Amino acid sequence: MTTARQQELADFLVTRRSRLQPDQVGLPTIGRRRTPGLRREEVATLAGISLTWYTWLEQGRDIHISDQVVASLANALKLTESETNHFYTLAGVAQPDTPVPFTETINTMLQRTIDSWPLSGVIVIDRRWNFVAVNQLADVFATQVVGHPLVHENLLREMFTDDAFAQVITNWPIVAHNMVGRFRQMYASQTDDQDLTAFVTALRHDSAIFSQLWTQHDIVPEAERGKTMIFPDTGEVHFDETNFIVGDNTDLHMYVFTPSPEDNTLDKIMGILNHTNPQQLQRFKASFSPLLEKLSNE
Repeated sequence: MTTARQQELADFLVTRRSRLQPDQVGLPTIGRRRTPGLRREEVATLAGISLTWYTWLEQGRDIHISDQVVASLANALKLTESETNHFYTLAGVAQPDTPVPFTETINTMLQRTIDSWPLSGVIVIDRRWNFVAVNQLADVFATQVVGHPLVHENLLREMFTDDAFAQVITNWPIVAHNMVGRFRQMYASQTDDQDLTAFVTALRHDSAIFSQLWTQHDIVPEAERGKTMIFPDTGEVHFDETNFIVGDNTDLHMYVFTPSPEDNTLDKIMGILNHTNPQQLQRFKASFSPLLEKLSNE
């Protein structure tokens, strides 16, 4: 009996075949076609598989399909990158590892979006945990607390080799353990990345604590969590940490630190802004006064 996924795969192949004309794939147009698109035998020939086997695929039969066949059919049907990813998912086949280019920036739309969040600090990191972008509030925090901008720095290296950064974190041993566990989970899918391997080797050399945690092979999943930071002249500031995958580049993760309702965190953030950037604070208040009043009353 055909499963829902097998039927979805069959329908997908039929629709992709029907949109292609022979001249698009280098085949001559011979005779009149009763239905639009390529014939099954033409797709099978282009992909280097048997007509019977390809017909079974379009019929939704329960047959095993290898990654080589998926790649051949994707090429024969001229699938886009998104369609190819979809094809691998429907076929239940793991995609071959491909090098992911290093991303140094985010698009302007995302930067405008995170800059429009006046009450939350936002950072965006890549798969090597390099800081790719921050919003205005996170930049203010970094300047006041760490003493330098975060963009183009590395989160793990800051955590394990920069005393000013480490002093911001309460419960540092727990946070450090969790951070390495989350990085280790990501690293498993990138073991062929020589640059990433070199980064781990160098950080192990520079930080004995990181090296010790790395050898433990503990895995910690991504999760929403509370986070407490220590700011000069302010004390402990509590945040709710959430994370998201950036839609146009799943290699990027965005972490959002929203003021926790406990312990007057919002008032403390306002105090930090008033001290470091009073003009920005006034703009925030003018634009978001209803929201600020609501949060202050909670």
